[in-house]
Amino acid sequence: MRKTLVIVAACVVALGQAACASRGSQPPAAGTPEAAGSPESSPPAAAENAALEVAPQSAQTAPVDAEGYVAKGIEDYKSDRDGDALAAFQEALRLKPDYAEAHYRLGLAYSSLGRDDEAEKAFAAAVKAYEKIVRQTPKEPRAHFHLGEAYSRLGEHDKAVKAHRQATKLEPEDSEMHYELGVSLSKMAQYKEAITAFKKSISIDPDNFRATEALDKAQSGAQRREAFLKQMEKTEKASQRPKPKASPSPTNQKAAPANVNKKQA
Repeated sequence: MRKTLVIVAACVVALGQAACASRGSQPPAAGTPEAAGSPESSPPAAAENAALEVAPQSAQTAPVDAEGYVAKGIEDYKSDRDGDALAAFQEALRLKPDYAEAHYRLGLAYSSLGRDDEAEKAFAAAVKAYEKIVRQTPKEPRAHFHLGEAYSRLGEHDKAVKAHRQATKLEPEDSEMHYELGVSLSKMAQYKEAITAFKKSISIDPDNFRATEALDKAQSGAQRREAFLKQMEKTEKASQRPKPKASPSPTNQKAAPANVNKKQA
């Protein structure tokens, strides 16, 4: 009997220890002090891990070459951040001094900031760079096109027309190239040819509203020029007509017989 009681007591103690061990192996319940103090679930640690994941992506957006700085400068320029655009184009040229587009874009940035002398120098540098590209790749239409744009910025519209015309010959189905050719022709008052260029641009891209507006202006310019030339022609013809001879005045005709009578008297 005594042995039986001892065995029962031992079993009860063993079961109690097992129950305690089972409770100790369970994770702390949400909202308990143990759960709140757990370093593994700390929000700062999670935020730090997220920051480490984002950091490499942010670093990749920074320009690493001249082309990247030109792309950044273009976005800054479109967003009216002309100072930032200027700095980006300057950095592009530091990395790649003969970068034609960077010179041209730098000129645009200088113009927006009212620094016209520096803009002119930048456009002149762009002309030299694009001329070099044209010599190296004479069949590349974009090279001729951008050369024409640089010439136009310098006010050399005759050279701009030549470059734009060559671009349209090499790329006849580009609406923008025909449009810019028409603009250069209009600046030289060659309205008939400009009208042809604008019509071609619109036929390729009916949604090119700039070409539509420019076409209206060119047609008005052609009408004014035609009226001016007709007026000049009339004026020239009038100046070439022979003047009628002056007839003797009545006073002179009556005076002659009076003198004769005096002599006869």
